[in-house]
Amino acid sequence: IRDMTILEVSGQLLENTVQKMSLSSVLLCASVFTLTLGYLSKLLFRQQQHAGDTKYPPRIPSSIPFLGHAVAFGRSPIEFLEQAYEKYGPVVSFTMVGKTFTYLLGSDAAALMFNSKNEDLNAEDVYARLTTPVFGKGVAYDVPNPLFLEQKKMLKTGLNIAQFKRHVEIIEEETKDYFKRWGDRGERSKETDLFSVWTLILTAPIHCRASIAETLMQDGRPLNDDEIAGMLIGLLLAGQHTSSTTSAWMGFFLARDRALQERCYSEQKRVCGEDLPPLHYDQLKDLSLLDRCLKETLRLRPPIMTMMRMAKTPQKVGEYTIPPGHQVCVSPTVNHRLRDTWAERMDFNPERYLLDNPAAGEKFAYIPFGAGRHRCIGENFAYVQIKTIWSTLLRLYDFELVEGHFPAVNYTTMIHTPHNPIIRYTRRKTQPQQ
Repeated sequence: IRDMTILEVSGQLLENTVQKMSLSSVLLCASVFTLTLGYLSKLLFRQQQHAGDTKYPPRIPSSIPFLGHAVAFGRSPIEFLEQAYEKYGPVVSFTMVGKTFTYLLGSDAAALMFNSKNEDLNAEDVYARLTTPVFGKGVAYDVPNPLFLEQKKMLKTGLNIAQFKRHVEIIEEETKDYFKRWGDRGERSKETDLFSVWTLILTAPIHCRASIAETLMQDGRPLNDDEIAGMLIGLLLAGQHTSSTTSAWMGFFLARDRALQERCYSEQKRVCGEDLPPLHYDQLKDLSLLDRCLKETLRLRPPIMTMMRMAKTPQKVGEYTIPPGHQVCVSPTVNHRLRDTWAERMDFNPERYLLDNPAAGEKFAYIPFGAGRHRCIGENFAYVQIKTIWSTLLRLYDFELVEGHFPAVNYTTMIHTPHNPIIRYTRRKTQPQQ
């Protein structure tokens, strides 16, 4: 028996027993067998963790076969990961729905993902099944990484300062036009109606990007209609929920701190003029308080909770080796609020960016747009669009919470939106120039 594996022994025992049992007893035995096998597998894994020179990341134990920690993680993913960090450290593995996830928590551990090559930590293996049905084939994660990088380079051509200068005027005018329907005062309870400005943000520049994409070449040939459509759909959706969600959260933070909101309004007058003339691109960079409010919103409420890659080769991080087949993850939300890095980590404090803080010396402590070769190409445009929209909104309205209600985070969606959002608004007496 010593020369047989645990599986062989268990299978032989089960076969001998089943021949002598009723159906109900067989089902009970099968359940016990499954749980026992899971327990024995964990023992083997722990032994293998320190076998030879290979030390695998610590693994959070679970007594639930297949599902693992899916329920606990789904209920409160950030709390789950923060507790894992406190107990196991910056690198930790656990199972969900039959798959093993290894999280890299904190700046030092996250460096592995952001400095990795795609052939080692692969994005297509994780995201293709999510994006291809929406974007179509032949674009984004449905193509080899070098080709995807070329496609991103094409789109980035339209994300330059010359285009931004044109977009500011268009975004401001369309924002004013959209919010005419709100009237002078009231309450809004739908996020899609409350701050659904992403359509305004993206429809204006979409035409110029289409013409850019049509004129560029891919592998020495013109892009076909399907490729152009897929790239533009991807561009549209990349800024859809992310921008509207960030805008919504920023609104709630400003509505909760009325004094800060008034300082942002005063900044509009100081930078742009007492009579609040139309915005210009060059003024946006001088709206430093609004910029810090946006930065702090992205710290506490980054739109994407987890960035994922598939390990294709063994990956060394600290003292541990992550084996191939693990889904390797980094959570911007967790990195943005670690006790080791951020003072008063749960407070909305835009002034922290004026002061020395530990995060300034940690390369991957603040990553709302990713980092390294994986950094989002739309980062600069996101700042332009949201600052333009909120400049316009601050000039038009005063915002406040309804009976002090600040929405919880909705963790059931991929983009973490406000849960049951509602806000009260009142049109300002002094209105901007038309």
